[in-house]
Formats: sequence, structure tokens, C-alpha cells
Amino acid sequence: MSDKRVVVDWLLDAFESQYKNEWRKERFSVLGDADCGHTHADPDFIFFWKIYDQGWFARQSGKVFGQLCRLAGGGPKMARSMAQISPEHVEHLKSACETESLLPEVQKAFTHVRGGWRVLGWAVKAAKQLHGLYGVEETSYIGQWLAQFICNTQWSGNYEDLVHCINGKVEEATRDVKDDWQALPFVAKGFLEQEILNPPMVHLTGTGPSVVSYFFRDWIDVTPLWKYMWKHDETNRNFWGLASQILGPSQMGPQGNDIRAVLTFLTSCLSRKELEGGALARVNTAVYRVMSDYGRGWKEQVRLQLQILQQGEE
Repeated sequence: MSDKRVVVDWLLDAFESQYKNEWRKERFSVLGDADCGHTHADPDFIFFWKIYDQGWFARQSGKVFGQLCRLAGGGPKMARSMAQISPEHVEHLKSACETESLLPEVQKAFTHVRGGWRVLGWAVKAAKQLHGLYGVEETSYIGQWLAQFICNTQWSGNYEDLVHCINGKVEEATRDVKDDWQALPFVAKGFLEQEILNPPMVHLTGTGPSVVSYFFRDWIDVTPLWKYMWKHDETNRNFWGLASQILGPSQMGPQGNDIRAVLTFLTSCLSRKELEGGALARVNTAVYRVMSDYGRGWKEQVRLQLQILQQGEE
């Protein structure tokens, strides 16, 4: 095994030994795959949870939308509850909640918030847009939205058909770069941007490439996408920046922290079998969780670990 594998093996080992079970618990299947935490999942709830799980929310979104989904009686009803919030309250959700001016189920769910009022406002606006597009949807607003704008078809209410269609569209979009794992994350990202992020009439408030990747990377039924979804945010750039500084000169790390440099390095280290098994997503997940574990002292802790790897110590 070449020296180049040292940092990759560390991350894959950390994933297997520390983060794999957490990763499984956060993934979802609308078809009933047993190897995940949310089987036969409600995609409306999952979508709002994943898309609006942003920094200001202090990781409260799962609790908020989960509670609202239960109280409302399902994801579509959850979206309709948010859509009914008056426009004047959308911009001042915190004060509206404090004065108990919201619907009872929304009021109770939103009491879990920790600094996430701005993000919740985006979610409410997205719910209003979905309700405006589809009226009273009983099965899935997100299913309808994805069917219309990715599959260019009317939502049938059948998740198996929707998954099959999305997979087919992704395979069609990635056909010319099917074996180019350095290009696949960019093609997959570009496909989603073109279909559901760039058109003004489609774009939902608060969504973007850096957050929509969470939704598709955790949707295990959408096989071609979760393996390619690469979240190269500040956390990843910080980690790979240090790896480049410490390991790069000896060819054990990437030459820089740019996403292309990192993907070039990783794909040169990983076998095709590993890549097809989702190694990019596992490495990406491990980096995020390693950095989260170190907290504010991440730089020195990661620097120390990388230096140990460089020296060949345990």
C-alpha cells in the first residue's frame, strides 16, 4: 500500500469505527431499505429537516420538523401548516411564537428553536411556494416538486416510480463521465442546479448546492446521486488545507484544498470498487465528524494527527 493511502485509511477507519452507525441513522429510504434510520420515510419531513439544518439552527431542525410532522399528522400537512403562517409573521417568527400567534402545532414545534428563526423563515416561504404550486397535496409536496422539475412528469404518488425516474435522469446526465470519478461530483451538482436550483420558478427559498447535497446524499434509494454528492464547505476546506500543508509535499495529501485538488487526490488513492461503494461520501462524512469532534481546537488536534500519520506512528 502506497504512502498516499495514509490519510484516506485514517478517515475510512474512523468512519467504520466511529461514525458508520450515526451515518446510517441519518439516511432514509422511501422504499423500505432496512440499512438506514428512516425506512418508508416521509420525504417532505426529511427534505425540510435536511435542507434547513443550517448553522443558525444549532442542529435543532430535526427536532422542530419532526415534532411539527407528528403534530400535524404527516409531512404534507406539516408543509401546509407552515404555509398558513401570515406574511407579517414570516419576517418576525420569533416574536410571533413568543406571543403565541402561530397555529397550535407550529407553536409547539417552534419552541425547540435555538437561534434558527431566519432559517425557519426560509422554510415557511418554501412551504408557501410549494402549497401555491400544488394546492392541497395529500401525499407529498416534495414528491410532486421532484417529479415535475426533475422528471418532467406529473406526480403519480408512487415513490418507486419517482426513484426509478430520478435514477434514470441522473444516469443519463452522467453517462459521458461514468468512469470519471473526478468529474462525477461536478456533473451531479450541475444536474441538480440546472433542474431544481437555477430556474426562478423552481428554486425554493434557502436551498442551494451546499445544502441540497445533504438531502440527496442521505437518500439511499437514489443510488447514482448519494455516491457523488460532495459537500466541500468550509469544514472540508479547513481539513484538506492542513492535509495539504503537512502531507502534500510528501505526496501523502492533496496539493491544495481546492475541491478539484482534493478529488484528484482521493480518486488516485481509491480503487474503483471503493468508489462505486460510496467511498467519497464516507470520506466526506468522516472529515465533517472528525472536525466536529475536535470542536474549537480542531486545528491543533488535526495538525497533530496528520503529523503522526506523516511520521508513520500509531
